[in-house]
Amino acid sequence: MTLKFMEQLPLRPDLVACPYCGADDRTGIHSRPERRLICHACKRTFAETKGTPLYGLHYPIWVVVMVLTLLAFGCPLQGCCKVVRRAPRSGRRL
Repeated sequence: MTLKFMEQLPLRPDLVACPYCGADDRTGIHSRPERRLICHACKRTFAETKGTPLYGLHYPIWVVVMVLTLLAFGCPLQGCCKVVRRAPRSGRRL
């Protein structure tokens, strides 16, 4: 079952600046499945989360947001892992 908040938003290259050269008007989509963008000024590719705390995570963004929200409201880590169907040991790496 997939709920609406689990769906990934479409890539918006017009809202992203290149983390390498800073160009904000020359970015485009490089790969939709990998969610990578390309800077046409410096010809480098980068992930949409480059330069954010979410960069390099192996979980969908909605999982991280849900776990952080549950933890903020006092839910124990074991309960958070049960909600997102992950093992409690993998929850420490979120």
